[in-house]
Amino acid sequence: GLSIATGARAQSVYVNPNVFWGPTFAQANVCNYYGAPIVCNGQLTAQTQFGYFIYGNMSYVRLYPGMCGQMYAQSFYGAPIVAAWANAYCSFSPF
Repeated sequence: GLSIATGARAQSVYVNPNVFWGPTFAQANVCNYYGAPIVCNGQLTAQTQFGYFIYGNMSYVRLYPGMCGQMYAQSFYGAPIVAAWANAYCSFSPF
């Protein structure tokens, strides 16, 4: 018979980015509260009062237990940020 071997699939973990903002910046923190390293990808979106979107991201950021990673977006006083939100997708890291 035919046998096909595949690599171990990474297990996804739940993270909830903590988002806060002011008139000229937005920040999202993603923290590892698990007992093993995780790898995360994420996107921060901020919206100005004029409806424009500003983005920040994290790509393949390894977070060891107790560490946090940040995403930033910046505007200026003439176009203040009025809303911000973020998503992050993480999985356990093999090392």
